[in-house]
Amino acid sequence: MKPDAEKFLNEFTWKLKRFMEQTQEELFNMIPKTERENTKKAIGYLSMYMSGAFSAAQKKVTNVSNKSFDALPDNIKTKLLDIGNDIDDFLKRIRGFNDFNDPKTSQKTSK
Repeated sequence: MKPDAEKFLNEFTWKLKRFMEQTQEELFNMIPKTERENTKKAIGYLSMYMSGAFSAAQKKVTNVSNKSFDALPDNIKTKLLDIGNDIDDFLKRIRGFNDFNDPKTSQKTSK
């Protein structure tokens, strides 16, 4: 039953995405050509602006985080780094366990 449900959901999702793409394309083609080109340019500029804004925000957050971390006493820094390493090791073990127990992954690795 589970594979059938997954297959149905995958097919439904694919069909829905395809329908949405076709509808978007048809609606976009209804717009006059000059307006379409201007819209494409505006979308391009907006996406460049947004990616730049996200990048700038990421740099500022990283900078503030680094300055805050550097201001901490050394023993606190060490404890935080140890906790981070413990969490990282734990997540790696979980991922390794999941990869080992996943039939798709184990078939790939056994070939």
